[in-house]
Amino acid sequence: MNRSGSPGDDGTQRDSSAGSGTRLSRHGVDRGLAIASLALGIPLTAVAGGAARLPGVVVAWVGIVAIDLAGALPHRHRPD
Repeated sequence: MNRSGSPGDDGTQRDSSAGSGTRLSRHGVDRGLAIASLALGIPLTAVAGGAARLPGVVVAWVGIVAIDLAGALPHRHRPD
């Protein structure tokens, strides 16, 4: 089911609260954000590892995880 209560045709959900039609997995995670994180994480790891070794890699992945966690949080709209 999507957030508006109707099921998706392929078992996924659509985020209708944002009006963007973002594809969500069964657990409500944005697939695009997850794929982008991995796609950008690989070269970011190489650059951070080459420039700052292990501390650079750790900082880079902590940032990626923080962005993914923020994207997984429920979106709360403030009343105007």
